[in-house]
Amino acid sequence: MNTVILTGRLGADPEIRYTPGGTQVANFNLAVDRFGANKEKTTTWIKITAWDKKAKYTADYLTKGSKVLIQGELVIDAWEDKDGNKRTAPSVTAWQIENLTSKPKAEDGPGDQD
Repeated sequence: MNTVILTGRLGADPEIRYTPGGTQVANFNLAVDRFGANKEKTTTWIKITAWDKKAKYTADYLTKGSKVLIQGELVIDAWEDKDGNKRTAPSVTAWQIENLTSKPKAEDGPGDQD
């Protein structure tokens, strides 16, 4: 089973684009805080990708600073850089996005989405 659950805040407004076939895609970075044994706060930035209806929800209701709960799948992106070195980076493909911010971007928008 490959399931990730994260709570954090958007670092910037979501980046919205469309595939050549017209499917909407949203990308954003999620700041996830964690506290160590000495209660020192560390922030980890996770790249989140949302597709289709979830991307539309993201575009309509989320902005920089929005607090969200994300449930999705861990993906390891792999590529070769300009020097020929192999690189990898983790990201999450969102299955569910729930807005935890008290005031959504749209006045009458839903607080969560499936």
